[in-house]
Amino acid sequence: MQAEGWKVNHKFVYRVWREEGLKVPSKQPKRTRFAFDKISAEGRDTIFRYMREWPGTSVDAMWKYFLMGGRIKDVPNDATAFPFRNATMISSIDLEWQAPDSKYLAANFAWLDAFHAAMEPYTSRNSVINFIDRRETNYLEAYYGNNLERLRAVKRHLDPDNVFSNPKSVPL
Repeated sequence: MQAEGWKVNHKFVYRVWREEGLKVPSKQPKRTRFAFDKISAEGRDTIFRYMREWPGTSVDAMWKYFLMGGRIKDVPNDATAFPFRNATMISSIDLEWQAPDSKYLAANFAWLDAFHAAMEPYTSRNSVINFIDRRETNYLEAYYGNNLERLRAVKRHLDPDNVFSNPKSVPL
């Protein structure tokens, strides 16, 4: 369409979807942390408290977890780029909304950030790079842990011009 001179952006696409009766995709930020042990009773209570305090959108919010373990622990943490092989689970706080919910976003992001911070004592400071979190302020430690300096050396050697980069990638 752009090649034919149409001005196409996400607003145009969403309008066409709505006109055709299609569901406009929701936005889904998530904040994650690795847990290296079971989440304690206090951690469980924190999860339930924050879920009850969710300010609400037209879609959903959830806390979920992904279990880890098994053969992944057989490989040393420094043998690959992935440094959190001893984690027992990934804790994930997901927030979902549609475009009309914009007026509620400030309260929802404040809730998401507070929930994420409240879970640190029960999980860790480490986060999952597969779910890029633009709100993660200490992403180098969170995503790369003790492997950061080794990964920087590899990056300088293989990508000295920083061609393969994104806002949260390994810096030179």
